[in-house]
Order: sequence, then structure tokens, then C-alpha cells
Amino acid sequence: MTTSDWDGALRAALSRTLEQLCYAVPEPGAAPSLDGSSPQAVARVGFRGPFSGVMVLRVWGGAVLPALARDMLGCDAEPESAVLADCLAEMANVSCGTLLPLAAGSQQVFDVAAPLVSWGSDAEVSGRLAGRAAVALDNGTLEATVHLQDAGAP
Repeated sequence: MTTSDWDGALRAALSRTLEQLCYAVPEPGAAPSLDGSSPQAVARVGFRGPFSGVMVLRVWGGAVLPALARDMLGCDAEPESAVLADCLAEMANVSCGTLLPLAAGSQQVFDVAAPLVSWGSDAEVSGRLAGRAAVALDNGTLEATVHLQDAGAP
């Protein structure tokens, strides 16, 4: 797959996850804002199979994660930080699970690790950056990247 293919697959996986899990639709035509600061939160999901690597989901904007969590949970109350971490982990897990069949085909099998969430700092990731996609929402930006280990990578 080319970088452009990975970018498109990431954008499709992220958009599908937001729409189906969070009932959120990325703003069409809006330019995602990555202001150069550290993301508010980061989730990373490792995977192994026909190719191996890690998908990273970054959140910019202090209001976006609580809003997505409220939509996921169907509640009005402000979620606690542990709930926010669980919601971000689930968004990353579902996005990665949606991405891999788009990249490798639906017949391929992958072992997907449990997501790891960190606050206020970016994730250190090894491997070749294969693709990147960012989407703008009403109150922030989500960015997904995929990094591949070279052995068997498409």
C-alpha cells in the first residue's frame, strides 16, 4: 500500500468509528487544527499478523474527548478521567479493528493488543510512518497514524 492508500484507509476507519461508535460526524471541508502543542490524550494499539505495527490515536482540544465520551455513553454528565480513558481506548481499538481489514483484506487475521492511553504527552512509536489522517470536529481534532515494522509490511 502507498502512503496515500494508508491515509485513505485511516480516514475511512476513523470516520466510520466516529459515526458508528460516537454518533459524531467530522466537519466536511474543515481543516484539522494541530496547533503544535502536545495532544491532550493519546491511545496506541499494537497489532501483529501478515504485517505488524501500531496505530496511534491523538486528541487535540480539551472539549472533544468529553463530548465524544458523553455521546458514546448516552449521558449528559461530565465523565471522570478513567471513563474518558476507557472511551479513548475503545475508539482506538475499534478504529484499528476497522483499519486492518481495509488494509489487508477481510480474510487476514491479526492479534490486536489492548490499547494503552496516556495523558498530555505524545506516544513514542517505533516503525515506519505508513499513513496519517486527521479529522476536525466541533470542538477539537482527532489524528490517527499507523507505523509499520518493515518485515511483511505492505
